[in-house]
Amino acid sequence: MKLMSDEKRGSVDCNGGLILIEGNKWCGLGGYYSTKEAKSYNSIDLENIDFGIKIKEILEKSVNLLYSKKAMEFIRLENNEDWKQQFEFLKMNYGYKTEQSFSKNMMHCTLVKKDEKLKISPWERVRNGWDGLDEKYDITLKSDVIPELLGATVRFAFTRCRGKGLDVVTKALFPNGVPNSLEEYLESVDPDYKQWLISV
Repeated sequence: MKLMSDEKRGSVDCNGGLILIEGNKWCGLGGYYSTKEAKSYNSIDLENIDFGIKIKEILEKSVNLLYSKKAMEFIRLENNEDWKQQFEFLKMNYGYKTEQSFSKNMMHCTLVKKDEKLKISPWERVRNGWDGLDEKYDITLKSDVIPELLGATVRFAFTRCRGKGLDVVTKALFPNGVPNSLEEYLESVDPDYKQWLISV
């Protein structure tokens, strides 16, 4: 199937017990998407450098297919089947007995890599999923940011999410307390962080 663009999309979810990194396969400008063969399940204490490496690896698996009815239907069916397989994996390897137990406390951030920029967008948890927040919550990095700073930035981005479960997730990601600001946290990771940071 032909590609529409080289844009990369994905997401990072955290429920306080694990971190799930996913890359999207989608068609045309939107609609259905699939994360089949583009996901990584990780321990909550994942080091920032490993976090960043895994995000980069997963995003490279993201593809934007040229629109066609055939491609759209393929993605829809693939996504439905993939979720069934994913939940079986979660039950066997992580002990989640229901979808609700897995999604409880879940916080969500989306990733968009385009035009040499990587935008990280925290979302608000609502009853049946997530709603996008104002752009003021977004964080934008240069797309070639070093892995350790990428991992640290996505970790901090979860503190900007909203909704039930936020306290559980932020305490798990920052057991010693949430940093006062993104800049303070990134400086503790790499004093030269400003060369990678476009907007906060």
